[in-house]
Amino acid sequence: MQHKILVVDDEADVRSTIKLQLKGTGLEVVEAEDGKRGIEVLDAENAITVDAILCDVRMPNINGVEAVSYFRREYPSIPVIVLTGYPDVKLAVEFMKEGVVEYLVKPVEKEKLVEAVMILKILDSGLRRNDKIRIFRSILKMFEFAGSVQWMPATSSPAFPAPFFVQQLSRIRPVFVRQFIEEDVGMRFRPARETFQRFGVF
Repeated sequence: MQHKILVVDDEADVRSTIKLQLKGTGLEVVEAEDGKRGIEVLDAENAITVDAILCDVRMPNINGVEAVSYFRREYPSIPVIVLTGYPDVKLAVEFMKEGVVEYLVKPVEKEKLVEAVMILKILDSGLRRNDKIRIFRSILKMFEFAGSVQWMPATSSPAFPAPFFVQQLSRIRPVFVRQFIEEDVGMRFRPARETFQRFGVF
């Protein structure tokens, strides 16, 4: 079954570029020109099933902030990636508190876009170990950018502040995260195991 991603952006050229960048990934792009249309796509009587949502922030009718809030409230199981041409740290933090799994800034490089989609693990469950490590590092960078990660000395435990970081990371893919915690990949993940278990993530 081909996976689908709903791309919500008022710029046709941006939607076309994203569609081109994701070509060959096995992911079908469903387009929506604004938040209103994106909501209509999901709420339709014979609605298609999408595996992820990529949403712009500044749009007419219903903007990205309102649309993302709706998506997270009404469709909490669908991962949301935010795309914006106007980066804002405070807004990024607010989005992540809502459960957004990634925050990308335009223009997005193809590699970063594909990596963000791979983080959701909706395309390939058989990624090579090195690819998984690289992707997981990008997840940690995302939370570090938002001020959610405070790196501790190697002897410190827990490794990450919780429960915010733990809860947010677990929403991305609990099984995926657990795999990294159980593996020794040289990133001090083992001290984090107790933190995740203490808060009942696994």
